[in-house]
Amino acid sequence: MPRARQVKTKETFDFKTLKPIDGGLFGLEASGGPGGTLFSYFDLGPELTFPNPIMEKPIAEVLGIPQKDVYSIVSGQKEYEGQKGSNAIKAALDRIDVDKDIERIRSDLPNLSKTKKDKAYKRLRNLEGVKAHGVHPRDWMINKIPVLPPKDRPIISLEEGDAPAVAGVNILYQDLIESVNQFYPFLETAKEIYGEDLGEFGDLVWDMKGVLYQLVQSLYGTIDPVTQKAQQKNAKGILKQVFGKDRKRGFLRDRVISRPLDQSGLGVIIPDSDIGIDKIGLPEEMSWRIYEPLVVRSMVSKGYNPATAVREIKDRSGSASKHLDLAMGERPVIVNRAPTLHKFGLMAFWPHRVGGSSIRVSPSIVSSYGADFNGDSLLNNIHLRLPVKSEQELVDKPFLFEYNIDSQDNSILTQGGEDMPLQGRIRYKYGVVNLRDFPRGKLLKDCGDVLIYEVPKDVEVLTSKDGKSQWL
Repeated sequence: MPRARQVKTKETFDFKTLKPIDGGLFGLEASGGPGGTLFSYFDLGPELTFPNPIMEKPIAEVLGIPQKDVYSIVSGQKEYEGQKGSNAIKAALDRIDVDKDIERIRSDLPNLSKTKKDKAYKRLRNLEGVKAHGVHPRDWMINKIPVLPPKDRPIISLEEGDAPAVAGVNILYQDLIESVNQFYPFLETAKEIYGEDLGEFGDLVWDMKGVLYQLVQSLYGTIDPVTQKAQQKNAKGILKQVFGKDRKRGFLRDRVISRPLDQSGLGVIIPDSDIGIDKIGLPEEMSWRIYEPLVVRSMVSKGYNPATAVREIKDRSGSASKHLDLAMGERPVIVNRAPTLHKFGLMAFWPHRVGGSSIRVSPSIVSSYGADFNGDSLLNNIHLRLPVKSEQELVDKPFLFEYNIDSQDNSILTQGGEDMPLQGRIRYKYGVVNLRDFPRGKLLKDCGDVLIYEVPKDVEVLTSKDGKSQWL
């Protein structure tokens, strides 16, 4: 990286002139200024070389030490082969002959115990990895810290009087740069007083090196922030921003996958046998809400003033309605059946407007979606079997709907929802009723949220308990 792109100070802007400070985190020469896209670097200096926090585990596996001992060696709490500090780790990595070590490990593997064999496999895997990529384990040590482009760590000015919004990684960069710039004057003073052995300042210097390594770790995102300011601001290191603390958190999921969308809707589905397999019925209000920006654009392209177009949509005028239908005919919707456990949980359909508040789907897509029509209510799982003498009797029952029944065993293939439409005729002897039309006798007991009714004569109820179904 060109020397001109070196960051030397933690400063960002001169807030009187709002100009970036040269040599700072937003310097024009180093990073391209605010919104810049150039990577830069910060030099840790001649006395500070640390293990790359991302490669801490491979370093431990290659050297045959516990991973927690890496920090202990860097901070001078432990020795490695008679030496303390990062130089001990660097010297050990320098001595590795990748080709010879790979050959030796392979020849020793058959004679090793199970525990030693596991450690040897880990070392072999890492050495084969560096060989395949044309690098050496010594490259796992760092002396320069990469600085992200300003575009990826902005400082945003808010309303007058409010403090600017600062990306958390800037705080972590500032903590590290400030601490390194304070370390060297202290080290020079200690050497002037006590010489190279540092005397009584020796332990304090080791502690400072340990803290500096922790600042590097927190910047990379392998540990949580260590300074009070970074903790208060909830600053996150680079890796923690990208991947998060667990698999359900992270930049992609928080900003893209889990982000609420402007053009989206949520609703309960019900079956409609008149809908094609590639189509879906959207409730009227949901259709207007989802497609409103597209309708406005369509109307403006036809000569409408934007304000007029918005007013027409609000009034649900005939012209706006025509443009809505055009927009829905040009752009399908993606329907997600959460949780999305397989590829069929996310499919596209051509929408059209329907009445009611439920989303209507073809019964043919129910199985692939793993969908149901219980409306998140346990009562909707109740099915009825009615003894009848003729189809006309079924037609005369106001609470029955057209329903698909397996011709062999009369098992129900689809279930109904609250907005399931009445049909002109009933094809089969069995049906499902809406809860609002559920036939019931006298009220037996009022339990507050639950009302218990007597089952009318000649009505059989299918119950399910412990995986067993029974008609009562």
